[in-house]
Amino acid sequence: MKLKAVSFRPDNVMYDCLAVAAQKSSAVRSVVKRHWAQAKNQSLIDRTFEPMDPAEFALPSGNLATQPQQVRKLLKEYGICILTDFVDHQVALAAGSEVTGFLTNQGFLKEGKVPLGKESDRLEKPDSGDEDGYGWQYDYARYDNTGYREVQAMDKPFINIRSQKVGIEDAGKIDIFRGQKIATDFGLDNLSTCYEAVRQKSVVTFIEKLSGYREVQANLYYDGGVTTPRGPHIDNNLEQYKIFLYLTDVLDVENGPYCYVPGSHKRRDWMSKERLLNSTSDDYVLPTEVSSFPFDRYTKMFAPAGTAIISQQSGIHGAWPQAENGRRVLILGNYN
Repeated sequence: MKLKAVSFRPDNVMYDCLAVAAQKSSAVRSVVKRHWAQAKNQSLIDRTFEPMDPAEFALPSGNLATQPQQVRKLLKEYGICILTDFVDHQVALAAGSEVTGFLTNQGFLKEGKVPLGKESDRLEKPDSGDEDGYGWQYDYARYDNTGYREVQAMDKPFINIRSQKVGIEDAGKIDIFRGQKIATDFGLDNLSTCYEAVRQKSVVTFIEKLSGYREVQANLYYDGGVTTPRGPHIDNNLEQYKIFLYLTDVLDVENGPYCYVPGSHKRRDWMSKERLLNSTSDDYVLPTEVSSFPFDRYTKMFAPAGTAIISQQSGIHGAWPQAENGRRVLILGNYN
């Protein structure tokens, strides 16, 4: 396995040491807070990061097989590459409809949205359970984030619904582990076709050779009215990739496009400053959050169903807040 660490500079080390000290000392935290208060109107991210036209890093999907060096070049330069017509548009749309139908029939959706709070019939029952062919939970009732790998290791699909509190981060999102098995077991043929495209040998081999990491899973995401998604963040400082396949048309902000900051994967200095800023919070903030990044400088990945996006996860990314009636369904292939 190849590990690509960040490039350290003396000022990065200084910021990291201060961040650790601030987490452990209220006195240090107070000094750091005063420092940031004086510059509160200045983003830690400079103006080199501006929204781009996604067409600048888009290629026909066939280039992945015939001209992989072009895809590699875009990923090296921008950290992201869009592959158009990766799956037939109608097949992808049909797969998205199959996912919506499955979740509705199983009682996890009501009129296209995750029922919130007491509106959910499910919540009158236990917050987690096992059905014939899959397990499920609401709001980490059985496994929290620390149990993520345990869920990964399951031999059956598992559905995680984030729903109970309106306004909490990612409320309205459904994360389905082992969605390909659900497609097979429940006869979702178009979804099976889309999974086969995402996990075809040429795709897996390309990303594994590029990153040095292996494919570990391909989840299904259903976002319905997610008005408070997780803010700008990175996954880690390693050269790890994900591939997204849209199963719905994501052509406007109402449907919550995937967002990225092209080129941010090459800039490590700002992340040390972010870790220091995060350490001053009275509440725990993940060191991977990029709280100072202004939303208006995201590049939004508007694209029709059937479009694939390869993204290096050490760049700043996130999702745009959806409208109440917004909807986005996708397959996410994860390499780590």
